[in-house]
Parts: sequence; structure tokens; C-alpha cells
Amino acid sequence: MKDSLSVEALAMLAFGIAILYGNLARYVYIAIKKK
Repeated sequence: MKDSLSVEALAMLAFGIAILYGNLARYVYIAIKKK
């Protein structure tokens, strides 16, 4: 049970990081396109 719980936490963390970097990449892309 402890293993599946840590795996779930890692998955949620990875998902949050993916969203964060996705938004960052989009912001940078828009900033570069505007120049």
C-alpha cells in the first residue's frame, strides 16, 4: 500500500510539473513570436 501511495504522489507531482512547464513554454513561445 505504501508503494502504490508513493507512486500516486509521484504521478501527481509529475503531472503538476508537466502543466507548469507547459504553461511556461507557451508563455515563452508567445513572447518570442511577438518580437
